[in-house]
Amino acid sequence: MFPVLAAGVGLGFSAHAQNFLPAPGEGVPAEASEASSEIPVPETDSAESIEAENLTEEPLEEVPLEEPVVTPVDPVPVVQQATSQENSSASVAQSGELLPGGSNGDFSREGWIFGIAANVGYDSNILQDEDDEESDFLLNFAPTVNFSSAPPGGAETIFEFSYSPIVRAYLENESQNAFDQLGGASLNYRGPIAQFSNILFLSQITQADRFADGRTQNRQISYVGKGEYQFSEKTSLAIGLGWGSFESDSFSLSDVDTTFASLTAYWAFTPLLRVGPSVRYAKTDSTNLGVTESTSFVLDMSYDATGLLDLSAFAGFESVDFSGIGGGESGPAFGIAADYQAPNRPWSLQAELTYQSVQQINGPTDRGGGNGEARVGASVSANYDLSEYTKLKLLARYGTFPSPDSVGLLINDFDVTLGLSHNFGSWILSGGVSYGLASYESVGPTSTTREDLTTGSLFLKHRTTAISDQLIWDNSVRLSTSAGDRDWNRVQLTSGLSIDF
Repeated sequence: MFPVLAAGVGLGFSAHAQNFLPAPGEGVPAEASEASSEIPVPETDSAESIEAENLTEEPLEEVPLEEPVVTPVDPVPVVQQATSQENSSASVAQSGELLPGGSNGDFSREGWIFGIAANVGYDSNILQDEDDEESDFLLNFAPTVNFSSAPPGGAETIFEFSYSPIVRAYLENESQNAFDQLGGASLNYRGPIAQFSNILFLSQITQADRFADGRTQNRQISYVGKGEYQFSEKTSLAIGLGWGSFESDSFSLSDVDTTFASLTAYWAFTPLLRVGPSVRYAKTDSTNLGVTESTSFVLDMSYDATGLLDLSAFAGFESVDFSGIGGGESGPAFGIAADYQAPNRPWSLQAELTYQSVQQINGPTDRGGGNGEARVGASVSANYDLSEYTKLKLLARYGTFPSPDSVGLLINDFDVTLGLSHNFGSWILSGGVSYGLASYESVGPTSTTREDLTTGSLFLKHRTTAISDQLIWDNSVRLSTSAGDRDWNRVQLTSGLSIDF
């Protein structure tokens, strides 16, 4: 979906260190586009978009070590990236849709950027049906509009906006024609003693569901915000708020609303290290699994080594009420997140591990809604430059969410993607492999059992310019398969053009 804006309001993590990858089955596959410039987030990235995100590198902000510094709210990444479909999903294991390339613009500048993208394609199994495969040719058309009031870091207050309507038409299966849309807006302020960031996110994507038969249109609206005020050289107060809603046209059991809030008081022991108590509240209201409410009291720690290493951790206790499935309990809650990005090293790493009843939303694309016995949430994003032109990327994620078609079932989902890209100068070739394993957990009084689901895919993409440097030509192929609870195979081919002006 869109870029994950790591407000970190749920966990108290710094924005560079806490980005969950988007939940599977809810977005567009990442290989649909590699058009955007680099953004400092993993989850809305994909393994097959490596070539695009290595074209530019943001300078690190220098902070004098001798002065007491309260870690500021990290700048909101450029929301214009929202309409670049490469950021729409964490893994091609989910076998979503191949949409047009999105915007190719220079997002480091202020003002308006307009774009048009279109592609044609072939899909051998548009419904991902194991018994009655239905193939078809399709056309996707997606104009984009982007606006930024200032370049990143160019002003204390920056407003950004992005929107892309997507028209999708099939040659034979006209009933599958759809109008989709992606959009986002953010407002970010960084002052001498106060900072805040806010983002509103919209996604409406029609796709074949990985865990149920047929196609559905998934709609997601989310808000994530964080603010911080520095009372003195040593003390500051941080607040976080968020709300997210996920709905499916065909599978209402997937529907879930999530709200959360946090309040943290920090004491700066050193210019780099802050520690303080934090109180947090989170609630998920799932059509399938009912309501789960969590109140936690934790000790929060944040370490920021001046742009090289962001390390965050929390530990404490939480009280949970499972009103949907009955019962309540208290227990430990803890988590740790790290983000290492050295300018002169060939590798970078972002990782997170949490243990809590409600995996709170850290960014607008997080889906939420899991409340089973498995409280673990984890994500890893690693990049390695084999050379100046060859890039390797690994993405892995584990999370939980409600089953779309079985009452009382929770899906524990793990997916991993490994991608490689090489820049040949006038053209870029990227490819990779993905693997996903989903197990079903019975929650509450139900005793339903289902077989595990294994998915995988191979993908390859070629990108070059056509006629002029402004016109981008993309060609993609993906082979996907699923076994276990649902068996199907799928071949997808696309070729498309995109241009900005």
